[in-house]
Amino acid sequence: MDPVSLIVAALAAGAGAVGAGAAEGLTEAVKDAVADLYGRLKAAISGRAASIPGADRTLERHASDPAGYESPLRDLLEDSAADQDAAVLALAEELLAAADPHRSAAGVYNVSMRASARDNGRVYQAGRDQHIREK
Repeated sequence: MDPVSLIVAALAAGAGAVGAGAAEGLTEAVKDAVADLYGRLKAAISGRAASIPGADRTLERHASDPAGYESPLRDLLEDSAADQDAAVLALAEELLAAADPHRSAAGVYNVSMRASARDNGRVYQAGRDQHIREK
């Protein structure tokens, strides 16, 4: 799954879990955890997109209609580079693991990132923590 799709899936899962028709089968503790992670993920994206007009409005509209606002949300995530932010991706993965543990454990929400470099170029990728030591 690409990073944008992962974040979109996490936001949709969070909206479904905290919305009016909160997800069935989740305990109150899980719903609370998902709601917290959902709020943190939205805040992280909002922070990344602070310079983009209408960013918060896009997030709110997506919360009320995930399918109808998926395309504008995807644009927002790409324009703000939130899809390249390791902290945002980690929150999205954590939210999906809490909201949908069975599919998460099955690897449905794995992120694939690819890069290449030539000559003296270097590529650093991280989905969570990254530690680099060069000698």
